[in-house]
Amino acid sequence: MTSKKRIMIIEDEVDLADMLKFQLVANDYEVFLAHNGADGLAKLAEAKPDLILLDLNMPKLGGVEFCQRIQTPDGHLKYPVLILTARANTEQIFKNYPIAGFMTKPFKIEELLNEIKTIVEKNKGN
Repeated sequence: MTSKKRIMIIEDEVDLADMLKFQLVANDYEVFLAHNGADGLAKLAEAKPDLILLDLNMPKLGGVEFCQRIQTPDGHLKYPVLILTARANTEQIFKNYPIAGFMTKPFKIEELLNEIKTIVEKNKGN
């Protein structure tokens, strides 16, 4: 029996976060929610996520700052991160971080689920 993959959603838009959680649970993921980066950092130890879905613009601690906090001394991130954003120049902002992927809002849920599956499978051995 394989254990469920763990996804942490860090998103300040409550309706979007709830919809994502619903879809992920329906696709057999264990989901942890945080509505800002500071809350996400506080929940990381408990969640131990296989992937973090991260919004960029949030109160208390934004996406860039969140990535800075989970970066290891050798420049890697402690967890795979998929950025969810409406900003067009996101990849340029994160050029110094090994981000697993980017998804522009609005997105189709099927595309997001496929991207999540691809990233989780790719990082299975890490």
